Amino acid sequence: MRKPRNRFSLWNTGLIKFRKVVVPPLLRLGQPLILVRRWLRPHKLSLGRVESAGAGGQPPLAILCSGPSTNKNYFLRIAFDGFPHQTDLGEVRLREVFRPGFALEKNCPLVVVETTRSHFNWLKPDGCFFIPLWVSGGVRLPVAKEAINNNSVKNDLRKIKRFGLEYSVTRDEARFLDFYHHMHVPYTKKAYGDEAFFDRLAEKRRLCESYDLLLVHKKSRPGYDIAGVMLVYEPAGPRVWSLGVREDGEDHVREGVIAALYHFAFEHLAKKHSWVSLGGNRSFLHDGLLIFKTRLSQTLLESSWNGFALKIAALTPAAKNFLLKTPFIFQADGELHSAVFVDEELSLEKIQRLHRHYLHPGLTRLVIHTFRDEETFPSATLPPPLAACVTIRRASELPGKGSVRSIDTNPEAG
Repeated sequence: MRKPRNRFSLWNTGLIKFRKVVVPPLLRLGQPLILVRRWLRPHKLSLGRVESAGAGGQPPLAILCSGPSTNKNYFLRIAFDGFPHQTDLGEVRLREVFRPGFALEKNCPLVVVETTRSHFNWLKPDGCFFIPLWVSGGVRLPVAKEAINNNSVKNDLRKIKRFGLEYSVTRDEARFLDFYHHMHVPYTKKAYGDEAFFDRLAEKRRLCESYDLLLVHKKSRPGYDIAGVMLVYEPAGPRVWSLGVREDGEDHVREGVIAALYHFAFEHLAKKHSWVSLGGNRSFLHDGLLIFKTRLSQTLLESSWNGFALKIAALTPAAKNFLLKTPFIFQADGELHSAVFVDEELSLEKIQRLHRHYLHPGLTRLVIHTFRDEETFPSATLPPPLAACVTIRRASELPGKGSVRSIDTNPEAG
């Protein structure tokens, strides 16, 4: 029997290896040409000013923002309550956007633009973070006992038993089409709205020889699938990809069907595999999917080439409020770290709690930025295990040169 061709998987894995092994030396060799090209034909982006009136008693916030609509919509959703006002500023050179003082001239304390690692490393802007669009990781099989004993996971398993959830694995074309049109697409649109994007049906369908479709049903209705997920078999191992839930009047998500998909996938794959990739996660530490996968003992391994360049131009009350509620993962020196902002007294117990919540497996260091300049809690005074992976910095040191000017918080300004 002819061995199935794993075209998608080979291309995906090959692209990752190419970026890791081939791209860095090519960039070093071509650096002179790259610099000439960047000066003669500067990279430009479509820039906009996005602002809110400070709903719910929050101070008004204005951000210079750019990027494809899908990723920008995601960021705007976590930055603003409701629908902010957007003003188109036209095309602007990337270097100009990060020029000291540019954001303040537009009365914006924050700048968020989508760019690549190479452009970010070339600019080396002050007071900036590179936040990958996606970080990906996986779980070792069978799942560790520590994860199974987690209260949240125990609750998942109780729901599976209470609602009589079971699974089957298939490659049947009719069931695949039902899954795609009546589970995956509706669920993704409902869950992500304007942020949703889809792989073309043709792309999914041509994977039929290299994936299984895991479908969940209730014991009381064995022939009626209510949720599903694709298990793609890549050279590096299996990957959980593209889940969906049927909309038929019942709240299957409340019944725990999402967690059931992952637990059943682990159970099925553990028969032949010792590792499973869980695909991509957004790099913001309060993202629900990232938190859920972390409870399943996920280890983060990779990050996307594209990301958000976040520049902190000034620490206005609105910028401070945004940073306090939005911890994130950032990349520096080829490693992934977590950044958390606090405005309370730092005790050893507080630092240990932040370390436990935000330094996920696979992240190298937790960087705690404190808004209390008078407080001194040097990293050297931490116990050795914490000192090795925790750094404490003053948040006031973040804004780059030229960021000392005050900002007019009038939302009509700029």
